[in-house]
Amino acid sequence: MSEASAILAFSILQVIGAAGFLLILLTVAFSATIKRRPVWISLCVGWFLACISFALLFISGRYRPHQPHRILCLVQAALVDSVPVLQASTNLTLIIDTWFRVRKLISKKEKGPMYSWSIRIALVISPFAFSLCVFVGYLVFGIRYPITVGLSPSDAYCRIHGQLPSIISVGNDAANVVKMIIVTTIVGSMVMITALHMAHKIKRIVADLVLATFPIFTLALFMAEKDILEAWFPFIRRDNSLPMAQPEA
Repeated sequence: MSEASAILAFSILQVIGAAGFLLILLTVAFSATIKRRPVWISLCVGWFLACISFALLFISGRYRPHQPHRILCLVQAALVDSVPVLQASTNLTLIIDTWFRVRKLISKKEKGPMYSWSIRIALVISPFAFSLCVFVGYLVFGIRYPITVGLSPSDAYCRIHGQLPSIISVGNDAANVVKMIIVTTIVGSMVMITALHMAHKIKRIVADLVLATFPIFTLALFMAEKDILEAWFPFIRRDNSLPMAQPEA
């Protein structure tokens, strides 16, 4: 596979991921039978924004061989370097929410909420608030030092090549982004970890392609859930005399 074909494949995978997560979000929003927790929805929104961020040049038409517009490249660079924070945060909040639920099941407390509304709101809002601060930080840095904004080593997307304070720095290449998502996502696997270590020894575009498979893999898991499939294909519903309670994910 040539480098140009690999970059095109990377962009198409990101567009497919964005379209898929948008479809899932719309399905959950307009379906009366599908129930999902707010942290699950924020996780899907995080994946959607991540896919859009990496595919921004491709979607805008500023694709090779055209040189990306300076402002568009700056916005994408700030997004690309900040969305890993959003993904890590939404995964963390989902883990925290699950921990609260498991703790209640173990304690056998049937009455009362899992946790207060303030905690619930914080779990949903905090990932986006923190990621917005990171995005603004990268944006200001890119405006102040425009020489640091440019295409990634693989030419697949724009990013900032300078060093920022460690509090908002999330890595210097695509392999680090892959590593961060592996550590934080609940759908990671040993196969992906092995692919990550291999990515250090091969071309950067291959590391980007490994990165692009993450939303597709997660999307496939979400799309395979029974209630979502039944919302898309009503004919697969089983005709039971007693309605089945839909588990809340």
